[in-house]
Amino acid sequence: MSDKSPSLIELPDISPKTFMALLLYIYGYKLPDLGNDISQIRRVLEAADKYGVTNLKLEAEVCYASSLSLTLENVLEHLSFAEAKNCAYLKEKAVDFIIRNTTEIIKRKTITTTSEGPSMSDILAAVARSQDEKKAEKELCAMSINELRHRAHEKGLDVDGSREMLVSTLESST
Repeated sequence: MSDKSPSLIELPDISPKTFMALLLYIYGYKLPDLGNDISQIRRVLEAADKYGVTNLKLEAEVCYASSLSLTLENVLEHLSFAEAKNCAYLKEKAVDFIIRNTTEIIKRKTITTTSEGPSMSDILAAVARSQDEKKAEKELCAMSINELRHRAHEKGLDVDGSREMLVSTLESST
């Protein structure tokens, strides 16, 4: 090209602060301290997911989950975000919160279902009843996301993905 004007690439969906965090991470710097700014952590996580910077996404996900204060009012929002962005660790934290608070959720009717099938309150009631029945052995399907990711990493497998993907990959690698 003989055009002497500099080429510009516009990224309208990413703030300069978020882009800087992404760029610095790509060039080998650590994730900057984002404090407890959930919205900024979320933007970094979304950018890392969009641009395929998996390790940054995983670090941002852990930062997001540890900075998050789950409540009965916001757990579904964060669970939906975790589902949409394939954040297995964040999803596990939200689901664990729901399980720990099943009785309160059932009382308050905080979680409802709109689709056909069993209601969420029925499922949660069954979970609440069965919590103390048996302790299952540590099988892949019962492991935490961190344990699954650790095993996948040890075997040189992809560590980004849903619980189902991690379990399936680990099962097929043995």
